[in-house]
Amino acid sequence: MAIENDKLKYELGIITISSEASLSIPKILKDFSFSIDKEEEVKHLTLAYKINKFSEGFFSVLYISTENADSIAKLNNALELNKEVLRFIIIKHQDIKPREVRQVIPKSTTDNIKEIKLEAKPKTVDLRKEVLSNEALEKKLEEILK
Repeated sequence: MAIENDKLKYELGIITISSEASLSIPKILKDFSFSIDKEEEVKHLTLAYKINKFSEGFFSVLYISTENADSIAKLNNALELNKEVLRFIIIKHQDIKPREVRQVIPKSTTDNIKEIKLEAKPKTVDLRKEVLSNEALEKKLEEILK
């Protein structure tokens, strides 16, 4: 018998056409040497779009494990061929270690803070300048371009 840590852990999310079909899934899993670690409650769903002409389904989540890596491919094929299964997804679980939490100690507001005062002078545009005629404007342009 293998140690529990040697088992490959998966999560199976499945939508079936009936609640009875959902109840037949554990038998299929046992046929392919999967053990069920945890099983969520079967929920009735109204689907966002029709799948194989069905607008409703029964969703369940099963946490499963196996010692044989080849059995996942066999399970995948069996679920694809099963007419009572509308959709399914198999996700491999990985043991994720929690990150180390660093404690952040806030500094007092007076430490290492220098006051910077910016004196911004807004640019003013004098709109009261005299209006130039086209000829005067052309002369100014010629002077600038020289």
